[in-house]
Amino acid sequence: MKYSYAVLQYRHEIWSGEAMNIGVLVFCRSAAYLKLKTRRSGGRLSAAYPNLDRPALTEDLNDLKHGFKSLSGKVFEQGTLFCTELPTLGAEGASDLKSLAYHVLKHDASSFRWSTFGTGVTSDIHETHQILFDRFVLKNEQKRDEARRSDDDVFESLQQQLRDVGIAGKLQPHVVSAPLLDVEFKHSIKNGVWHCVQPLSFDLKTHDGMVEKANTWTGNLYHLRDHPDFRAYFITGKPKESPLLPAYNRALAMLRSAPTTPIVVEETNAGTLVDYLVAAARHSAGPH
Repeated sequence: MKYSYAVLQYRHEIWSGEAMNIGVLVFCRSAAYLKLKTRRSGGRLSAAYPNLDRPALTEDLNDLKHGFKSLSGKVFEQGTLFCTELPTLGAEGASDLKSLAYHVLKHDASSFRWSTFGTGVTSDIHETHQILFDRFVLKNEQKRDEARRSDDDVFESLQQQLRDVGIAGKLQPHVVSAPLLDVEFKHSIKNGVWHCVQPLSFDLKTHDGMVEKANTWTGNLYHLRDHPDFRAYFITGKPKESPLLPAYNRALAMLRSAPTTPIVVEETNAGTLVDYLVAAARHSAGPH
């Protein structure tokens, strides 16, 4: 099968001319495939641009992906590559993809622009899309900062106290859904609303790693900001190295200022969170 692709770039400051690859658009006529794949986390972007508005960027990228999903439906439901709302598409290849790409994202002064266009042949368009994404977007991505202690390790400081008061078995995973994102909380209990607990280990090696992790969950709550049926709780573990404590405190401040006003409790004060959950469990007949 023949396919064509285009690389999406992000420009933080348009006047500087600097750009970073952030996504890959792939079009394959014979597979009825038109899809934009973009990065999901801050990574190099957050490191390169500390003042990056990640929730806004995530929302813009989701809008673009939904734009191509909608366009794909219009194009392929016609049974032909012609739609009155689109430019006439001729021979298969990069020229067709350019017409589709610029239909959703025009060549203007926005923070996004199309870069490399190319073509190829594949027997598996999904696998090829991932290979292109790895090559153009993830190739220079630094390995994610790994925690010395896992999120589950942090939760263990709470788990024993939950066992002691007899409610550990009442907590269960729960997914909170929003139009553009589904977020799973590992430990939740329902009492009118879902009380959703997420452990977060910040026992990381770098300042950027902590900021990125806090940014990720701040972004998650941004998408859930209009959801009425849940309350978020974070139990956090601090880094072992004292020079990283200022970054940890910054991460806590970011979480506490996130949309939905989550309750943030450090693992050394796990009893406070236990009190919240005991109160919820008293009015809950069990997992829902």
